[in-house]
Amino acid sequence: MRSVLTAFVLFLFTLTTVHAADTGWTEMPHNDHARVRVTSDQWKDGKLRLLLAVELQPGWKTYWQSPGEGGVAPELTWQKASADTQWFWPAPQRFDVAGLSTQGYGGSVVFPLEVTAAQALPVLSGTLTLSTCSNVC
Repeated sequence: MRSVLTAFVLFLFTLTTVHAADTGWTEMPHNDHARVRVTSDQWKDGKLRLLLAVELQPGWKTYWQSPGEGGVAPELTWQKASADTQWFWPAPQRFDVAGLSTQGYGGSVVFPLEVTAAQALPVLSGTLTLSTCSNVC
């Protein structure tokens, strides 16, 4: 079974400094096997550090930046903001099922992110697309 979790992420920031912000755990009603949480750390020199935490139910997995033969890498798309996001990928696991090999994460994983913007952002919102799978995808 394959599922795509699309979560809306919203942060409120001041124009000059960012205080720690936290979305709390978010899950979609039709995808209760996965939940995500985003926390901000620091805004400095036009860069915002974020942590994207993902928790998956037992038997489910999500994918690495190069997922292999049967997965889709997570993607974060910012809305109404000109910002670039650099992902810092933790080392993945290898999953071999039915002759297919994929790379990703089971259980829980935290992705450090660095968002670069030309100006301080009072509001930063975006959509996270997170492909999840419980078997061959």
